[in-house]
Amino acid sequence: MKKFFVIFVVILTSLSLLPAQDSGFPTEDELFGTGPDSSTDDPFADPFGDDLFGSDSMIEDLGDPDDPDSAASGGGTGGQDAFTALLVSEAVEIGGRVSGSMSSLWGWTEYPGSWTEFTEDGYDRMGFDLSADLYVDARPASNFRFFSKVRTGYPFATNTSVRELYSDVTFQDSLFLRFGKQTVSWGVARFFSPADIISLTPIDVENPEEEREGPVALKVNLPVGLHSFDAYLIGDETVTTFRDLGLASRAEFFFDPVEWGLGVGWQQDRPLSLVTTLRMPWRDWSFFGEGRVNFGRAEQKLTSSGGLVDDDATYFSGTGGFFYTNTDAKFNAWVQYYYQGEGYDDSVSYNSIFGQVLNGQLPGSVLTAFGKHHTILSLGLTELFHEDLSASALWQAAWSDMSGLVSTGLSWNVFDGLGLSGTVYLGYGDRDSEFGSLSAVRNQVGRLGFSLTADIGSGRF
Repeated sequence: MKKFFVIFVVILTSLSLLPAQDSGFPTEDELFGTGPDSSTDDPFADPFGDDLFGSDSMIEDLGDPDDPDSAASGGGTGGQDAFTALLVSEAVEIGGRVSGSMSSLWGWTEYPGSWTEFTEDGYDRMGFDLSADLYVDARPASNFRFFSKVRTGYPFATNTSVRELYSDVTFQDSLFLRFGKQTVSWGVARFFSPADIISLTPIDVENPEEEREGPVALKVNLPVGLHSFDAYLIGDETVTTFRDLGLASRAEFFFDPVEWGLGVGWQQDRPLSLVTTLRMPWRDWSFFGEGRVNFGRAEQKLTSSGGLVDDDATYFSGTGGFFYTNTDAKFNAWVQYYYQGEGYDDSVSYNSIFGQVLNGQLPGSVLTAFGKHHTILSLGLTELFHEDLSASALWQAAWSDMSGLVSTGLSWNVFDGLGLSGTVYLGYGDRDSEFGSLSAVRNQVGRLGFSLTADIGSGRF
């Protein structure tokens, strides 16, 4: 309780001592957002950007300040009235997206050594995917916004949930509050994000742009020029007393072209975490890095003898990499290295961890990044000989046990509303490894796999 009180006082004191600098109406980076290049590049993750007043597409030219009739000079409707007109809408905006696909997968748990093994020893699976997101966005006043997003998928009885439901309010155009269930993306990396200690689900490496679930929280944001300061009170269904609440705070600084972030988070029965992020664009390149220090583990540690023990040791985890894009060649590349301090070495087997997860002694999250050293290489061509044909390659490697998975794919946009794609998977590693195990979470294909997928009627509205 003493640690909780000290952290809470530090957060509130840091916010109260900051100067209330008047910078006009804040931009997207100055409000609740995570910047234009957050860990998810999917614009649908928040249709208006993660801020109170919307994305840059809502900015209107107010005219020449020297023109007495222009809004920029105070003439006409006036600058403040023009901004208010942009931020207030009598209509409630409704939108979303729908995704539908049929897919078939053929796989082999061992590399087929003969034509008979290739035709008889494999397996096949057929799958249907049907899901939709629906959002409602209401802005009845310049200092109030309500946003809600619901996701449903087949089978609907088990795959329907509220993804976001929050309201935004502002005080004197300088202090911004958001309360409710909300997505929170602290990280700047693409495939692994050790600094994102608030999101409830990890990044899906094969679909990194997918929006991740966030908690119910009260967020307080204070922009100061180009910099921003956030504080969070985080709750969930397990919170029954004040001391059960989670606490987090982050400061983001922008020194052109570098973005630098510092954060801290703590909740009872979870370790105290200190995090930092760094991002720097340069021409066609964007470099990023994240670091986290955990004072203990959230779960118990499995020893080499097979026992579970409490662990209060200090661990460092970090990641770094770059993104390169060439618009003329329609080419992009992601490279990322991840060191996980809490990961296991070869003294503990993957299958022994899997057994503890099945018994309910350890959470399933320990299976998604079992070892200490990981790398990912992602390559993409958005146009391959034709604008409707694209190609991609993804190599996931776990160096602690020398296992991995390589996948290469082709996609063809037949016409709007119909797309076809095919992927070849090659897995490698010992049977007791992160990617080679028969129970591996990150490789559910086996040694060899082929998939065909037809996307039908997918789109945004």
